[in-house]
Amino acid sequence: GEKNNGGAFGSFFLFRLGRFAAATRRNRQSAKIRTPPLGDLIRDNAEWLMRGSPLGVKLHAPLARALGAAAMLLVEALGSVVSSRPFRRGIRFCVSVVARAGPLGGASLSLALAADLTTFLTTHVAALHVYSSLLVTAQWHFGKKLVAVVASRHEKKTVHSSTFSVLALTPLGLLFPTTLAFYLSYLAIHAFTVFARASLVFSAAAAQHAPLEAVVVRLTHPKAFPGETEVRRIDSGGAKTKTMTMTTNDDDDDDD
Repeated sequence: GEKNNGGAFGSFFLFRLGRFAAATRRNRQSAKIRTPPLGDLIRDNAEWLMRGSPLGVKLHAPLARALGAAAMLLVEALGSVVSSRPFRRGIRFCVSVVARAGPLGGASLSLALAADLTTFLTTHVAALHVYSSLLVTAQWHFGKKLVAVVASRHEKKTVHSSTFSVLALTPLGLLFPTTLAFYLSYLAIHAFTVFARASLVFSAAAAQHAPLEAVVVRLTHPKAFPGETEVRRIDSGGAKTKTMTMTTNDDDDDDD
């Protein structure tokens, strides 16, 4: 009786998840729904993995539908938040602050604020990556413990523990590729957002050093600033010093 009840509950749960995924696809096709940043990519990725055979790799279909439906539910929930007027007004205010921070704090402040805004708008991507990594890590460690129990030759080893370990390894091995596929897909999406934030942070750090900016401008436009620029490199000991001098004349502009 307990097994029948468990099977009925599992069937009902998977049926509801399938209905939710189908309804989400119909709503997406019938109306234009606002989504958070990279929300469409997350939804397309979930639909692709929910098919059960991405790149020819066979996945556990019920688990893939459950994990995909969870990701789509997150996107839909955040979409309702993004569509609200207070959120849109807040984002417009933050963008205006980033744009107006340039004359006050320079390009470095604007880039730093843009990096912080990017981090805030892509928090859901980091959450999916973290939670999927926790699920994969838990399965991996649990599987290692089961293998250790099966392979151990300890005297206190019982038949019940060996039987449980052998029986638990089979479904765990069948479910692990599915969770790993979701983890790798979220890792790739999160890596893209991390690269974008790292580029903004690097640009902000480079903009804070005026000599570096002057050298770049001078090298790219040598005739725009007539005169002489001297660049010195001093070693840590202070003994050796190398000097590079770049000189342009006003006569060069006359030739143009």
